[in-house]
Amino acid sequence: MQVSVFVPQYGVIEAITPAFRTFNTANEFLTTFGKKPIFKVEYVGLNEYVPANNGEYTVKTDRLLKDVAHTDLLIIPPTFGDTNAGIQANAEAIPYFKKLHQSGSSLASLCIGAFLLAETGLLDGKNALPIGHI
Repeated sequence: MQVSVFVPQYGVIEAITPAFRTFNTANEFLTTFGKKPIFKVEYVGLNEYVPANNGEYTVKTDRLLKDVAHTDLLIIPPTFGDTNAGIQANAEAIPYFKKLHQSGSSLASLCIGAFLLAETGLLDGKNALPIGHI
């Protein structure tokens, strides 16, 4: 299963890295018990290096979002600080989110990452649940 963690411009590092580590840790447990890992986990973003927490951290992405034709699950973490500024800083990602969803990828958001997901229009007329995906 391909899991892509979007690294938003000015994202929250405390939400970005746990999403990534959770799936890698599951793979480590599987390996410990003699099983094959089932998740291929990657960071994807608009740029190769993405600032997080107002530049306090920088995350190196594995692939650019524009180069992702398909993923099984795209996780959208929250941005740091002003939500509107976070949406504006990541506006370029919205069409890619829509394209991935249209090609069969599941999209999930964490916390106020839901605002970025909502910008796609995919939540229009739907109830957004605290846990789940579309």
